[in-house]
Amino acid sequence: MMLVHSIKERTKAQKAEAEKKKVAEKEQDKKPKENKLVPNQGNDLNMENYSLGQSLQEKVISIVISKRDQGDWWKSLLKGDPETDTQKAKPDPSKLSDLDLETCSFVEKMMFDQRQKQMARPTSDETQKQQLMNQFMAQNPSMMNFPGANLM
Repeated sequence: MMLVHSIKERTKAQKAEAEKKKVAEKEQDKKPKENKLVPNQGNDLNMENYSLGQSLQEKVISIVISKRDQGDWWKSLLKGDPETDTQKAKPDPSKLSDLDLETCSFVEKMMFDQRQKQMARPTSDETQKQQLMNQFMAQNPSMMNFPGANLM
């Protein structure tokens, strides 16, 4: 009888241990995994060097890869693929806001000068020269007593 009693206790203990293990596994599943990322609302992952998006309906995965040098065209995505004739590629029109400050200032000056020429008005360089000449004449009135001299 003692043997039957000890077998029943051992079986009871094993069942209790198995039950504890199941509860522990369920609790573990509820905890977020440290090395797994949670997708955003669009089911996308935005990584440092790429974005990954997917849906269940399409069975299509769309991958966006950012270029290191955005001034160069890629001839192909994968090695061995047919190459694109990059000489015939047409870039999107640039916006002034995409340019650095120095380039933006230069382009704005060119646009201003072009409008001024169309209206038969002085360009920014011509206006600056005229202002310098007026300043020089104001500081040196005795130099302007040369009749018929063209100082421009």
